[in-house]
This record gives sequence, C-alpha cells and structure tokens, in this order.
Amino acid sequence: MRFADNETAQALMTAALDSIMNGIDAGGAGELVITTAAFGEGTDLATLPFGATAYAGAAWSSGDNWTAANLTDGTAIVESDAEATGTAAGFRIVSGAGTTLFEGSVTTTVVGTGDIELDSVSITATQTVTVTALEFRLPEGP
Repeated sequence: MRFADNETAQALMTAALDSIMNGIDAGGAGELVITTAAFGEGTDLATLPFGATAYAGAAWSSGDNWTAANLTDGTAIVESDAEATGTAAGFRIVSGAGTTLFEGSVTTTVVGTGDIELDSVSITATQTVTVTALEFRLPEGP
C-alpha cells in the first residue's frame, strides 16, 4: 500500500507529526531528561524544560522526502544547574503531564551515532547544559 499522491503523503505526515509533538505540551511544558544509561535509564544528570510550546509546526522537506519538526523558533532548551555528575548515555522526553513519550541514546557529535548528540557527554553537577537543536522526522515511506 502507498499514498495516492505526494500531496496526500505530505499533508498526512505533517498532521501526524504535529499531533505527536503536541503530546510534549500536554499538561504543561515538557522536559528533556539526560541520563547515564541509554533509553532514559540510570541517574538523571540534567533536566531541560521545554518552552510552553515545545515544537513549531511540522513542515515538509521536499528535497529530502520527510516531515520535520524543530524546537519552536530555534529556541535552545537549557538546564542551568545540572543535578548530578556523570557520563550522558541516554535521554527521555516527558510530557507536561509526566508521561514518558520518547527515549533514546546520547553520544558526542564526534561519534555521531546518538539520537541526541552533545559536544561532550561529560556532565558535572551544577554546570549549564544546553541543547540548541532537536529535530524529529517522519519519512515519506514507500
């Protein structure tokens, strides 16, 4: 099975991603929690709050054949006082209602294989942690 045409695919994928991303804002501002183990397990190192509206509306990228959603207005999310010292290896994104929505891995930009890539995975308690870009994509599909 496939979409009837590109316009239909684009409209449906954009609406689907908007719906998914709106879940972060359910119940208030959500959070990105960086942890010491993959998929949001281990010790919480830093909790970065999203703005009241975490993501801007999804948009179709015709050259790449995917729908993407980015942080609202390119706004960075910041934790100015990390909770613990350790090596970041995972994350979870939690809605404003406290529901874990996404989990994944963290690596450095040098390694480049993590779902989130940081300049350094070494986090020290009380340091500032900043994420300047966090994009979600849905491929067009077959």
